[in-house]
Amino acid sequence: MSATHDTHKVGATVEKALDSALWRLKSGEIRLEDLTPALMGFYSIGHTDGMAVMAHELQQCAADRDRFYNAAFNPRQPIIIGPSHVELDATRRAIYNGGAE
Repeated sequence: MSATHDTHKVGATVEKALDSALWRLKSGEIRLEDLTPALMGFYSIGHTDGMAVMAHELQQCAADRDRFYNAAFNPRQPIIIGPSHVELDATRRAIYNGGAE
């Protein structure tokens, strides 16, 4: 893309100043409150869109973190599911009737 095309883009006339403001913001030299409302809006929309794109992955990472932590450091033994009430009742009946092993 040639330089002539760049001059037709929105913001081309203030690109150097915007780039400078972005890096000053990133370095902490200025704060969001120091930006104009329109420039703050561009920054905020970019941040919101980025968070929305990453939300599912962040939730999965948090769930994995909790699951791995519990697997490594939870002192309780996992609950072992035993026979159902129906199976226990059948075993009792068989015992009382002399047929259980």
